[in-house]
Amino acid sequence: MHKSAFGMEVCHSSALRLIAPVPCHRGPQQPSFSVHLNVHVRIRSIRTQNWHIRTPKCNTSHIIHPCSSVRFHPIHLYMAAMDASELSDWRRRHNDVLAQISHNPGGFQTLLRRTRAIIGGSRAVAFFYAHAAFEPSNTDLFVPEPSVDEFVDFFKLEGFVVDSVVTGPNVVPATPAHKQHVATFGAGVSTITCLHRGNDVVNIYSTPGAATEPLTYTWTTLLMSFLIADGACCAYPLLSTIGHGLFHSARIMDPALADGTNLIAINKYTEGRGFEFANHPTGWFTLPQGPAPCDRGWSCPLTVREFGDEGCLNVCFTNHALNAFRSRWVFGGVREDIHDT
Repeated sequence: MHKSAFGMEVCHSSALRLIAPVPCHRGPQQPSFSVHLNVHVRIRSIRTQNWHIRTPKCNTSHIIHPCSSVRFHPIHLYMAAMDASELSDWRRRHNDVLAQISHNPGGFQTLLRRTRAIIGGSRAVAFFYAHAAFEPSNTDLFVPEPSVDEFVDFFKLEGFVVDSVVTGPNVVPATPAHKQHVATFGAGVSTITCLHRGNDVVNIYSTPGAATEPLTYTWTTLLMSFLIADGACCAYPLLSTIGHGLFHSARIMDPALADGTNLIAINKYTEGRGFEFANHPTGWFTLPQGPAPCDRGWSCPLTVREFGDEGCLNVCFTNHALNAFRSRWVFGGVREDIHDT
């Protein structure tokens, strides 16, 4: 039985790699383009669409701290500065994803655009992770309720059949800050329609509001990336693009998860796909004298965020492509005193 990105089967293993949280110092939230750590570390610099990420490999004492207030301007604000090959590469990879999902990528793109639906799950993870060594096992679509039947009919015409329709709890708090306290499996989802065609699987999550709403309740920041008809958005690029993800402590223990499990498939991402998880970014960065400081920047799980903000990696092929997808959230998963000295 297949599992979607929001309810995958657990494989218990001693090889599970979780980074324990460490307290970090409270600091000012000031824009900066890098943070100098007074420690010799091994890093590698990777150029990613006009901005740089540094990850452990070569010798230097500079690193971009994923908990810092590094403020990347959204790509659509300076897309004109990208050369033709860079823009073409984004479009090519975006078109490849559409073609992997549908035999009629143009029609599928038109449907996404008209209904303001999104592509999430492992396909979005792989889109933003340049070193992804896995093929997404299914397709997760998040679709506003009134348009679900259109998507079901579209995939039926491509030979898919409906396996099941499951009703979700549809828990949606009124404010971003309250979202961090929601651990209910399927929050923000009305129904989940599962379809298959041979080994191809499509899960359609219906949403009463914006299609991005359920992503704000997911168990890991890795899954807070998505593709739209004319672009894509990665909410935590300083982490996701180097294979790191925050996890929400309460959500991975929710007994309402698929098949009655009390954990979700972190092992699928750690063992099979090479990702690492922590519930706070400082779990990866520690100085000789103690934990690296956190200034409540874009990657801090207690920072109020919004899809399309300056902490996101926003890829837009048309003007204002992400305007209709600007759900807000506080990821949570840690207590406020993690910032206390």
